[in-house]
Amino acid sequence: MEKDMIKVKIKTKGRYKITIPIPYFVLKSSSSILCSNFIFKKIVSAEEYTTTNNPTNTPFPVNKEIIKPLLKTTINELQNHRGLTIVDTKLHDGTSISIHL
Repeated sequence: MEKDMIKVKIKTKGRYKITIPIPYFVLKSSSSILCSNFIFKKIVSAEEYTTTNNPTNTPFPVNKEIIKPLLKTTINELQNHRGLTIVDTKLHDGTSISIHL
């Protein structure tokens, strides 16, 4: 069961090490919540507010029918590539961040 999740590891220069396991069902349920009508209306209204107050900022069009299957397909593809390292970076102060599938 431990392999069915994304692992985010944060190590600081000192003695702190944080590992955050994110199960795939959390990603799937989060994407469902993100695409719910209530949240999606908030996203669209924020987008409209941004474009009316700053006309030079033209964000991409938000379409629920496109985003929902795209999120579902992305999460399923992440499950197919277990063991892949998405991010592995080290900052100048010694902090390192890695994300493994």
